[in-house]
Amino acid sequence: MYTDFFHLNEEPFQVTPNPKYLFLSNVHREALQKLTDGVRRRKGFIEMVGIAGTGKTILCKELVQMLSPEIDIAYLFYPVLN
Repeated sequence: MYTDFFHLNEEPFQVTPNPKYLFLSNVHREALQKLTDGVRRRKGFIEMVGIAGTGKTILCKELVQMLSPEIDIAYLFYPVLN
């Protein structure tokens, strides 16, 4: 629908965000820097929280692309903690 109407080359809305379209605001840039720094300094567990739609997933995808493939990464979606 959107591709024909707006003459787009690909669907604009996917289930997961595409880092190709990442816009780093000052807040996002700072968050990415802190995530990267935490991984490089081997800080162990790093948590990023925020309300839906604030860019957490796309920042994580960007971080994974930036890191060496030798680094082990785990995503915990909806963990039940008490």
